[in-house]
Amino acid sequence: MTMGSQADEKAPTTAKMESLRFTKNIARLYHLYPKTETTSARSLESSEGPKTPYEYFASLDVVDMDGNPISFVSFSEDEKEVFLKAWVEDQAEGIAENMDGDSGALEELRSQNDALEAAVDSASRSSGADGFSDFLNEYRSIYLAENARRIESARSARDSRVSSSRSIDSLNPASVATLKSVYARGRVLINTDSSSSSGIYLGHAGMFSEPTWGVNWGIDGNGTVDISISSWAEDYAWWAGKTDGVQKEPLGAWASTDNKAPDSVKVYKVGNKSWYVDLTGYHSSFSTASTSRCADAVGQAEDELGDPYEYILANKWSTSSFYCSSIVWRAWYDVDSKYDLDSNWWDTWVSPADIANCEDVKRVASFNN
Repeated sequence: MTMGSQADEKAPTTAKMESLRFTKNIARLYHLYPKTETTSARSLESSEGPKTPYEYFASLDVVDMDGNPISFVSFSEDEKEVFLKAWVEDQAEGIAENMDGDSGALEELRSQNDALEAAVDSASRSSGADGFSDFLNEYRSIYLAENARRIESARSARDSRVSSSRSIDSLNPASVATLKSVYARGRVLINTDSSSSSGIYLGHAGMFSEPTWGVNWGIDGNGTVDISISSWAEDYAWWAGKTDGVQKEPLGAWASTDNKAPDSVKVYKVGNKSWYVDLTGYHSSFSTASTSRCADAVGQAEDELGDPYEYILANKWSTSSFYCSSIVWRAWYDVDSKYDLDSNWWDTWVSPADIANCEDVKRVASFNN
């Protein structure tokens, strides 16, 4: 783990600025579509689909000073503005904290901000008259156009990695020690280094899958034991016994010194962010998911073992094929929709960085291989 460098000290400031830009853009989006309860941009496979700003804010858990549930949509217009102001600051603080020092997550958030800001500006000029679904289409178009070069660069970097792996047992002892110290079933692992992705060149995501850390895991370089679950394109998985699609991942996939392993890894606990009000205003709290909920999420993912890899990023709602971050997102969402591990909740894709930047995870560790 790298600590104390001048670059690391400056990172939170940059992260906070970009995080504030993001939350302010979301507030602007809400003001454009304050009463749009649903969107016609739904998945081809189900009635599920992206949330509108109205749906997002209506879904937040909020309680009054007596602990009674209250709803954002029942607030007066003045109360909504007070809440939105608190949300913008608090949400940005949480994103920046999770993103601290993660250049990949910061790059992805900046790219999303550029597209989001341009699409919101365009919608503002028409006073949102074209509807939220039209906004979504424009956002996607701008994002994909602006990121085509970045994705191609990541593709080249990934494909240029050494083609012959050394050994999945060539473990980094410090990385193994960090994983062991924070291991808990259902926790999420994120790598935002696109050059070591599992297929779509935007990094990688997985989830600790076994009940406990094994006695012999990592001993004498043993990196073949399964510790997590995710989805890989078969040509990008690099260990013996690999398959295509949803599968278990060995310890060495996360903590190996092999050139195909991720350069850096972050580990997150999953929970739920809720809101309460007191005499000083609105505040948030974070409740970590119970061990039974974590086991349920892993069970949901394990039910999909063997399902093929999904190459279409904008299809996170698929229930028949998955990419790495979509299987993690879907597993938790199917446990309870309040576990919506996607900062990009208004659209149909979810990247590893979207999980890292969302409000329902908290970083517990990071390390470099």
